[in-house]
This record gives sequence, C-alpha cells and structure tokens, in this order.
Amino acid sequence: DADADADDNKVHVVKEKDIIKMIGYLQKTCQLVPDAQIVESKTKYPVQEYLVGSPRELVILGKASKKEELSQSVLLNNDEGGGGWSCDDFHHLLRSRHVCAWGECYVKTKSLT
Repeated sequence: DADADADDNKVHVVKEKDIIKMIGYLQKTCQLVPDAQIVESKTKYPVQEYLVGSPRELVILGKASKKEELSQSVLLNNDEGGGGWSCDDFHHLLRSRHVCAWGECYVKTKSLT
C-alpha cells in the first residue's frame, strides 16, 4: 500500500522525442486542425511560400507560443536527468495555436465579406 502512495506522488514525464511521435500520429490521423499545421517556408521571394509543418516543427512552434505555461525542463529540452514533459506541459502543447488538437484552440478569423 505504501508503494501505491509513492507512485501517486511521483511525477510521470515523457521524453520530447515521444511527444514528437504523438504529434505525428495526431497529424497522420487528421486530428489536428489543418490551418494550425501551416508554417512559413524559407522561400520568401518572389512570394512567401507555406508548407505543412513536420511534427518536430509543430512542437518547436508550440513550445515558443506557450513558453509562459511550460515547465523549465521542457523549455530547456532537459530530457536527461529525469526531466521531460509532464501531463500539464503536454496539455498546453495540444492547446497551442500550432498544434491545436481536435480544434480545442481553433478560432476562425472573420471573412472579408
């Protein structure tokens, strides 16, 4: 019984490489809002080009947009030494503008007409 209490108090974390895989699975199964996956390409001239972001790019952009809510371990990529993504960190990433799983954060912009 004491072991069960110790497990309940232990913080479970996930490595960033596994978070990237999970975002990839959500992307492959069409569970991410299409608009959220669009990122700027390096081609700026003659016009800015866009492409569908890779899971790694979406995680990087999601981390940047949610840096106020994420733990230091996530922001510093400290997977070694017991660091990693907590459930709360993953929840913030899923609700970021660049991941937006299941449309949780989706806000459609007003049309011009």
